[in-house]
Amino acid sequence: MYEQLRDMGGEPESRTKTSDAHLPLVAKVSEVAIYLRSSEPTVRELIRTNRLRAIRCGRSIRVPRSAVDAFIRGEASEGSAK
Repeated sequence: MYEQLRDMGGEPESRTKTSDAHLPLVAKVSEVAIYLRSSEPTVRELIRTNRLRAIRCGRSIRVPRSAVDAFIRGEASEGSAK
């Protein structure tokens, strides 16, 4: 499906590459949103409500791949850095 959209100019090349590839060991909110096929505000809300574990690095937020995998499996988050 993504190949068809890309060929038609429906989605940027970078979005299809990130969503089709594996998530990095520690991902940005934008990368997690693409991976989950969701929006950045939705991912930030999941972090804020402790449904998705995240790490704060200065002003940046990073999400461990293990936390995304746990979220997909439906496991509860063990806490989140705010």
